[in-house]
Amino acid sequence: MSNHSIVLTVHNKEKLIKKVLKNIVKHTKQPYELIVVLDGCEDNSELIVRKFLNKSANKKIQHKILYADNVFETKANNIGLKECSGDYISIIQDDMLIKESEWNYNLIKPFQKYEDVFSVTALTSHNIGFIPPEGNQIEGQYYMLNFPDAIGKNNIKQPIPRDEFHIRLTSNRGPLMITHNYLEKLNYLDEAYSPQSWDEHDLNLRARSKYGMVTGFYPINWYSELSWGSTRDEKGKFKTWYIEAEFQNQKTFYNRHKELIQNRIVENRKI
Repeated sequence: MSNHSIVLTVHNKEKLIKKVLKNIVKHTKQPYELIVVLDGCEDNSELIVRKFLNKSANKKIQHKILYADNVFETKANNIGLKECSGDYISIIQDDMLIKESEWNYNLIKPFQKYEDVFSVTALTSHNIGFIPPEGNQIEGQYYMLNFPDAIGKNNIKQPIPRDEFHIRLTSNRGPLMITHNYLEKLNYLDEAYSPQSWDEHDLNLRARSKYGMVTGFYPINWYSELSWGSTRDEKGKFKTWYIEAEFQNQKTFYNRHKELIQNRIVENRKI
């Protein structure tokens, strides 16, 4: 396997980050590098990260610790992505516990079999549908897009077999593996979507329209709670700032890609 980079952005996760790191180290097969971006942390996250990586058992891990000034996911991810050296890069979020041994060797299988794969997610892949406004609704002020033909971790009750790669128009990150070469050609995530949301969808569609690359879902085992994420409150509901960003980013995405999202892609390839 070619070198593999992992980007992990961390924002105030002192209660969870040690578990996140332990699961990455336990279940990721060498060789790989770990790029940790501390994104405006005001708690003990940095101390916990440094203490964990400085333990004798973990010193063999090739890693970098970088800093962002509380810019949240899109810009923080770009800081990490631009420092990666691996042929394949995985974005893992700070509220996610990897539970599968050698997961990186499994998630890479679609890339190894097909030359036109740009990214592979273990969360969800789907198409994009437009929801027309009702009454006095204005584009950019309501949820104007939805996700038809979705397949992934949270919408399939029975185990998903490992003998197929499920291609759709776009994919969510978490974890999301990307080819480094084409990521550089596309100039990384578009920071117009900052602080977060729809940047990975924009990236996947740019890869398709410019280079004919595909994205899709392939299962690996991981675990997360809705309340762990920085975009949700303790009850699992989205925070106000996130909803406002979501409305605006859906509008930006739709205006850029409204012709391309008319395509409905449902393709399953054998692995």
